[in-house]
Amino acid sequence: MFHGTMFHVERLCIKPSGKRRGQSLVEFVLFVTILFVMLAGVVDMGALLNAHLAVTYAARQGALSAAAAGNAAVADCDALGAIAAGLGPYAGLTITRISIYQPGSDGLPLGGLGGSAYADVYAGDPGCVSLVSAPPAQAMNWSPAQRTPAFTPPAMLGVEIDYTYTWQTPLIATGSLSVVDHVVVPLTPG
Repeated sequence: MFHGTMFHVERLCIKPSGKRRGQSLVEFVLFVTILFVMLAGVVDMGALLNAHLAVTYAARQGALSAAAAGNAAVADCDALGAIAAGLGPYAGLTITRISIYQPGSDGLPLGGLGGSAYADVYAGDPGCVSLVSAPPAQAMNWSPAQRTPAFTPPAMLGVEIDYTYTWQTPLIATGSLSVVDHVVVPLTPG
């Protein structure tokens, strides 16, 4: 009796109905579509985080280069060159503003984030063509000659990079995302 029941169950499994095959196909298509949308989102978020890390690294390199140059006339040019070298080409990443600023005790620019009261502000990512002088600035309110390295209290220098990231896959989001990163380093005598 047990053997006959087993045979009967096997026979039912071998002959699926036509409705079951169509249902399986629809379920498979829905699953694959959802999987591709999730994969596109993971790839796009990964690219955004990679761009964010590249900008943070470039800001750090720019700040360290400007701090090492101290109050030399080429300090801004050193910073801009280090930022350009640190960034390289990134898809979807556009630098809109670079600011070399005097930070307050909170590490933000004096006058607030995005302020230019104590900052040299450059549009976009101009790099530095001439090693003698930096490209023209939008605002020149903290020239390298005004930067006085000191141990006590420690003098600080900050670099702020404003950028936009354009989404690579239109399945998740469209348009762009504006982000601001900043780094502060000590401006100590060399």
